[in-house]
Amino acid sequence: MTQNNILLILGAILPVIITVLIGYISGKRKDFNWQQAGDINKIVMLYALPLSIFSNMVMTPRHIVMSMGPVAIAIILALILSFPYSLSYCPLYL
Repeated sequence: MTQNNILLILGAILPVIITVLIGYISGKRKDFNWQQAGDINKIVMLYALPLSIFSNMVMTPRHIVMSMGPVAIAIILALILSFPYSLSYCPLYL
């Protein structure tokens, strides 16, 4: 893996890590009660995280993804397998 590939992967993962860290710190400081935390968690898991992952995958040039070999296969399989899964649960959240 080259330096650019590592930076690309870190750029995709870093927002998720920072979000989890902010949530942990706000939980320790008791900024939110349990009801609010559940609502925020639902918003993040249903909307923010999937949109962030999708935007990172779309913005990554195809030739870079394909040059990563196993990572490209994992991404393609995740996209193919997650689409029917998300369609099967979509009516639950409408």
